[in-house]
Amino acid sequence: KTIHLTVSGVPGLGDWSPDGQKIVTASRDDTVKVWSSETGVEISTLLGHSDEVRAAVWSPDGHRILTGSWDETMIIVLREDKKISRLSEPTQNLYLLY
Repeated sequence: KTIHLTVSGVPGLGDWSPDGQKIVTASRDDTVKVWSSETGVEISTLLGHSDEVRAAVWSPDGHRILTGSWDETMIIVLREDKKISRLSEPTQNLYLLY
């Protein structure tokens, strides 16, 4: 099956969720997006990096997303309760839009 996604900028690394239901993508527009793998429709957007996001991956259990950016931060998003942890000093506020 081919999924067509409209991603702003040239995408960085992305990943399929462990259950195969979602795709997470990183992009040069400083965002991370979560997509339905069935429909290709955007489900949510992660804002908060201040430079290109180079990678976004799911944890093996599918409950967390780890992102890495040229802004020298890595962010862990806990999907179910929407809590956010940074692995380095934040450069701006972070918002998860579900």
